[in-house]
Amino acid sequence: MLDTEEWWMLKDEYEDGKTITALAKETGRDRKTVRKYIHSGDKPTYKPREAKPGLLDPFQDYIRKRVVKDGIMASRILREIRKNGYTGGYTILKEYVRPLRVEQSIEAVYRYETKPGVQAQVDFDPIAYIETDGLVKKLYCFNMILSFSRNRYFQYTVDASTVGLIRLMLDGFQFFDGYPKEILFDNMKQVVIKRALRYEDNEWNPTFWDFVKHFKFTPRLCKPGRAQTKGKVENQVKVVQQDFFKGLDFSGLSDLNSKAIGYCHEVNSRVHRTTGAIPKDQLAAEDLTPFSDKPPYQVVLVSYRKISRDCYVSYLGNRYSVPWRYAGLQARILDKDHRISVEVNGSPVCEHGLKPGAGSVVRVKEHFDGLLAEIRGRNLRTHVQRVLKLPGAPDVEHRPLSVYEEVFSGRGGVDG
Repeated sequence: MLDTEEWWMLKDEYEDGKTITALAKETGRDRKTVRKYIHSGDKPTYKPREAKPGLLDPFQDYIRKRVVKDGIMASRILREIRKNGYTGGYTILKEYVRPLRVEQSIEAVYRYETKPGVQAQVDFDPIAYIETDGLVKKLYCFNMILSFSRNRYFQYTVDASTVGLIRLMLDGFQFFDGYPKEILFDNMKQVVIKRALRYEDNEWNPTFWDFVKHFKFTPRLCKPGRAQTKGKVENQVKVVQQDFFKGLDFSGLSDLNSKAIGYCHEVNSRVHRTTGAIPKDQLAAEDLTPFSDKPPYQVVLVSYRKISRDCYVSYLGNRYSVPWRYAGLQARILDKDHRISVEVNGSPVCEHGLKPGAGSVVRVKEHFDGLLAEIRGRNLRTHVQRVLKLPGAPDVEHRPLSVYEEVFSGRGGVDG
């Protein structure tokens, strides 16, 4: 559309003798457009365009809630609204989300990149609470990232012990099918008891150091107060919390970890925004020490439970039967190689394979053999004692319980 000044210019030039073709060449406009406005008696006017509905309009309330209230990242919101019919791209969503976030000033740092196979970074911190085995416990998230390829792994646990950390690291090694030369940790008690100025003077956690010697990698520690030293895993922690965990529905610890593994495979298959490469495609270039080449490292998680009166122990949200003779006693649970062993007074009494998920009951029929007979005998003894204590009850000689059982069941008599 012409503005008013250009309209007057065209009419003046035409009246001065210039042809429509010449005016079209000078202005770069189509000859039909020039002719239209030269012969028009009125100067051009503009009608406001009718606004077209935006692709994000139906989802704005939902997006605002997820950003402002829940703190969810745009990448996750994109997946959610696409399931509900959004057909637009990521860019317009990101532009809409940006002003909704509160800008925070950050201190500039220098990004260090590492060579393939040199380093992994680990974070292990509580992030929420979860109910398991009838108790509310702290939920810890273990994060590991390979610094070169940005391949990521994370899992959740309620066991924050050194053995619990080692077990998660083994799962990470298995997930990557290898491990690097160095692994960077926080100054956590599961790793180091006392940090010294010189590396060789550090007092390492002995259980952790045994693990280190087995796999022959070098543990590194962050500088105190310098979390950005392991900025790659710190960024992963933030992404996992906002893009995966917040608002997630799960039935128990096993279900949560199953979903976490699925997310790891998904995110490792996307182009990483910093490297511009797909992490899983870069894994071979890491040239990790093969995990399968190392002898198995045995890890046993130990916990204690009281055996219920109905002959079960509760572990990680599921119930497992125990031979009925041990009902009410304290049990020691050994969790090893995805199996649990139940010990009473230092002796093993049964084993079970770990059941995934939560809310299941694992019952072994043989654990209850003889229980009904024991209950009948117990009830009979109680009844006999009650009868003998009645006023005026005659003195009787001691007889086997089988004799009294026949009397009270109506199957026989008792000689005087």
